[in-house]
Amino acid sequence: MVMTHKHLLIYLAASIGLAGCKLLKSSAGEDANASVVTAAAGEKVEIGKDGKPVKRTALNAGFLWGESPLITWKYTSTKMNWATANNYCLELARVQKKRWRLPVPAELQRALQSGISSSKNPAFGWVYLNQVWTSSWETAQGQEVSMFVDMGDGNALRTSTDHELTTLCVVTTNTNGRSDLWTDETTQLVWRDLGMTLERSGIDAKCREAARLDHLPWRMPTASELETAIKNGIQTSNNIAFGQNYITITWSSDRAYTFGQDGVAIDLRNGNRYVIATDQPLAGICVRPKNH
Repeated sequence: MVMTHKHLLIYLAASIGLAGCKLLKSSAGEDANASVVTAAAGEKVEIGKDGKPVKRTALNAGFLWGESPLITWKYTSTKMNWATANNYCLELARVQKKRWRLPVPAELQRALQSGISSSKNPAFGWVYLNQVWTSSWETAQGQEVSMFVDMGDGNALRTSTDHELTTLCVVTTNTNGRSDLWTDETTQLVWRDLGMTLERSGIDAKCREAARLDHLPWRMPTASELETAIKNGIQTSNNIAFGQNYITITWSSDRAYTFGQDGVAIDLRNGNRYVIATDQPLAGICVRPKNH
């Protein structure tokens, strides 16, 4: 008999032992020639244009540990290079609508002290985590390197990003359960991380949309507001919600008229100012007064 595309999917599902599979239509933005077989346990197998399964990392619900009511960790048993690990956490964030991300070294070191590799963590405390990727990366002598933490002694070290190490994703929230909001009590401003990169007009539109939906005066921050927020800890553990996210060059509402219609952007890591063409995709954060 002639094997149709649907029959091929069913055959592949059966051949790899995925009980309870169902066929799903491709979602918007995915390759129209690719389909996904989803198992009951949450495993995904993508069928590529050539009709063969494309290996994807499972986003199963297991291996979750709450270090505290505000901090949750997820372990995956698959070792990955840095780019794949970063994409895994981003995909987890997209699917679960939470700000899952790779941790910074200090978060892993604190989690080690809190018992992530002990009986205090019944989810995966028995696993020998060994070397775990962090979100910190840089280019050294023409080669991309990233920091990892040795979970045996807590030391933070650097290695090439193409090495395959253990991956842990983390999500942090404030006391209201939000992972995208931080209140700077010094300036009485509330900051909202959009969690995306867009051109300047796109960030402005997102802040306006948030204002319309929330009925609150969300807007793009000025360059000086961003610089003050850096001094007050927006990119540190003072900001439990998204202070450890790897946010770099961020759009401000300022214009650089002396250079035409370019915009002013601030690097949240060090406060450096840049004049950049407004069609460049950069990080976006919105701001509003606390008392409104």
